Amino acid sequence: MTADASAAGGAAAARTVAEAARVLAAVARVSGARGHAAQAAALERRATGLAERNSAAFARALEALRGDAGRELRTRMDAAALVLGKIAEAAADASVLAAEVARSADPDHRADAVAATVLAEAAATVAAYLVAVNLTVAADDERLLAARAAVDDARAARDAVL
Repeated sequence: MTADASAAGGAAAARTVAEAARVLAAVARVSGARGHAAQAAALERRATGLAERNSAAFARALEALRGDAGRELRTRMDAAALVLGKIAEAAADASVLAAEVARSADPDHRADAVAATVLAEAAATVAAYLVAVNLTVAADDERLLAARAAVDDARAARDAVL
């Protein structure tokens, strides 16, 4: 575990979604897909907020793990897992949207839309992994199953355009 929660894997995954959405918005704009550009901009804002929420939740979980708030460990780990699940869902949304844009993108920018799809799929995978290793998450936990479903959606979108 990293000492700086903002440099941890969950926040990095959320920032990756935000960057994928930023690339996607640019591709959508140059391709004349204003609706997709607006959706991508909204995804960028959503992911940026999730990065901040993840950093805060992870910092609180680390504090509990280190013994400063041990009584609250389960609650804080649950909160961290919840945010990670939302990151996986945002990543899947970004990957699916990027695949849609890639199919109709200006040919000179299609590769960037495909890159956004791959970046978002990677972020979903990271977030789902972090949900899986959370101390409060069991193999049949709904949060983990939802995060893995998000990975499946993101992977299918990626595979559709590669």
